[in-house]
Parts: sequence; C-alpha cells; structure tokens
Amino acid sequence: MSTLEEHNNQSWFDEHQAEHAAAEAAFLASVEQIIRDFGRVEDLGSIRARQCLVGVHQVPRLTRDQATFRPVMAASLVAHTKRRTRLPYFLQIAPGGRSFAAGGLFMPTGSQLSKLRAEIDSNASPLHAIIRSRTFRTYFGTLQGERTAGVAPEYASTHPHAGLLRHRQMLAIRPFPDAAVLTESFIDEVVRTFTALKPLLDYLNSAIR
Repeated sequence: MSTLEEHNNQSWFDEHQAEHAAAEAAFLASVEQIIRDFGRVEDLGSIRARQCLVGVHQVPRLTRDQATFRPVMAASLVAHTKRRTRLPYFLQIAPGGRSFAAGGLFMPTGSQLSKLRAEIDSNASPLHAIIRSRTFRTYFGTLQGERTAGVAPEYASTHPHAGLLRHRQMLAIRPFPDAAVLTESFIDEVVRTFTALKPLLDYLNSAIR
C-alpha cells in the first residue's frame, strides 16, 4: 500500500497488479477469519469477505484529492436483508499509522438523524451507559464525529442531553499502529474491538430503523 501511495497512477497499478492481488488475497483471508470469529457474537448473515471489500479505486464523491487509487485495504462488514440494512463494522489497513477499526453513524440521512435525536431525547440513558462504560473507554476513548454548533431548533439549548443532540455523526474509532497490524494477535484484537463496538451499533440501529 505504501508503494501504491507513492506511485498513485493507472500505469503503475497495471504493472503491479500481481503484487496488489497477493496483498488483497491476504487481506481477504484475514477478513474471512474475522467474519467467522465475530459471527459468533454478531449476526452477519452469510456474508463473505469479498462482498465486504471496499475497492481500491477512488470514489470521487467521497474524496477531495486527485489520486486515482485509495492506498488502503478496507472492509465493511454488515448483513443486508430485504427488511433492514444495519450499520457496518469497518476495518481499514493502511501504512503510516492509518489503520483503524470503527463503526457508527457516518453519513446519516436527514430522517436517520431526526430519529436518532428523538431517541436521545426520550431514551438517552442506554447511550450514556455505553459511552461511559469501561469497555468503551478502553477501546475507543470518547465518542467521535462532527457536531453542530448548537442543538436542533426543536430542542432547548438547555436540554440535559444537548451534548449528544449536537452530534451530526456518532462514531467509535480505534486506531492501530503499524506494528500492531503485523502481530499474530491482530485479528483477535479486531474481533474484540468489534465486540466492544456492538452495544453502540445496537443502540444506533434500533434508533434509526
């Protein structure tokens, strides 16, 4: 991935597709193991690693730079059914300390954000318990994501949960240094991280459904 970042163009990528394919195969094998292990905790349906793979090609709508490729390996683990689509568990592997495991509400629709705020307004106690828990603080520190300057007009500025109501995004992120990614225990650490993330995603999924 670091060499792709240095030579981020189509011609270089075409000449080194075999190397990229080998790296992708190793990543997919890791994701399959994560699916098997984490699948004992979370219902991931019948998803396979390749379905979860986030492509190396840039998505112009989501990126501001002009690079042709995303110099990362990434997977988005989520079970899709005809009745529901749940929020994903996300894993990114990238050099330079840019690897992380994360999840939450990243790009909510207006409807989803309204539903979440209504849930916080009426039932914030479970969310407070989650983000104040020792497990959450150990793995993620604090709740992250963009916030508005003030609460939405339908809520008072003195609302007891104003801090949560200001969130436009609600994310939990655990970064991994390069050395951690290379250890034999890395997959286990990702599974433990996703397990620690599950209560937050359960709350968010219930709120926005």
